Amino acid sequence: MAQVSKEFNLKLGSAGKGLISSVLAFVKFFVVPFMVLNLILTIGDGSGGEWWPKVKVLIEEMMPLVIVFGIAITAVAFGRGFYPKGSYPRAVFSAVCAVLVMIYAYMLMLGGDVQSFFDSEDIALDVMFVFLLFALLLVIRTLQHLGELPDHRHEFLTLMAGKLGTPMPEPLPVEDVDKHRFYHDLRLRYGRLEPGFKDMRKAAGKYLAWPVFLLIIIGIVITKIGDSVPVEFKNELDGLVGTIALIGAAIAVLMFFKGFYPKGSVSRMAFWIPAAGCICLWIWYLSFGGDVAIELMDLATIELDYTPIIMLFIIAAALWAVYAIVEMVSYRKDWKANNFQPVDDKKISAMKKLKKKEAKEKAKAEKLQKKLDEKRSQGKD
Repeated sequence: MAQVSKEFNLKLGSAGKGLISSVLAFVKFFVVPFMVLNLILTIGDGSGGEWWPKVKVLIEEMMPLVIVFGIAITAVAFGRGFYPKGSYPRAVFSAVCAVLVMIYAYMLMLGGDVQSFFDSEDIALDVMFVFLLFALLLVIRTLQHLGELPDHRHEFLTLMAGKLGTPMPEPLPVEDVDKHRFYHDLRLRYGRLEPGFKDMRKAAGKYLAWPVFLLIIIGIVITKIGDSVPVEFKNELDGLVGTIALIGAAIAVLMFFKGFYPKGSVSRMAFWIPAAGCICLWIWYLSFGGDVAIELMDLATIELDYTPIIMLFIIAAALWAVYAIVEMVSYRKDWKANNFQPVDDKKISAMKKLKKKEAKEKAKAEKLQKKLDEKRSQGKD
């Protein structure tokens, strides 16, 4: 417990990084929402629509929430940025920040008032579902931040030992490269949680949350259009939401393991290749198989065949599988040489430059020595 309390020592922190974290949080959770709400107020005041008084009331209720939570999150974000990765204080501030953001988003629904507005305007939007959809991204992001603790713990303890004189952590065990087999790459100790959840969050946003949200909006627009769009197309769109969500979830899970395992490992490649396959499948379903036929009010039928274009996108996505293989082959030697620790591209580049410089200096010294030897031999003659 005493060891943990020492981690809150201000000597371990960086005010500059804390300030940067606060500024980013302030812009994201205060400035942007505040400007958006004010922009809506400015535009809405001149619209004169019947819906505007209801929206104005909702925005006026949201304003205090933006101010209070925006400032609170900004303050907590400073603590998160102040302490280094791998420390308990950073993990605590990250968790508190995540809770505040979750409450912030939930409170913006105004206890069901936002849902009531959509219902009154006959807009079939489930606000709670949208909240849960994007809350998933927040949960994954929180896990990403908490994953910093085990991933960077050894580095932090080394830093703390240097600054506070605490005991140095035990050195990482050296593994025998000759005894390592390719299936050993699946060992969990080789993985890192932070990059795993980071890739998972990006994939969940790109292939799950945002596409599903946009499909829901498109469905609402189609419903508003009415009979001009056939029922078959509406049903296909409804079914597509579930399919895209299912494939998107599979991609997100696979991308977690792709990010979890380091470059150069067979395990990273093994998860990345099926993820690329799922992305190809996702593109195919999202594009309706490259062929759409829509009947408009029994007057005309619009047929669109864009299969060649979709195939280009699928081929481009499939190239990630090729890249996964190339990456594994390229980094494997360096990964093994680094005691099966994640390879830092910058360090590798620096080491190569250093070796190249040493080789040049050695060649130069040998050349100089050769000239000296020649002069000595000539002097003897």
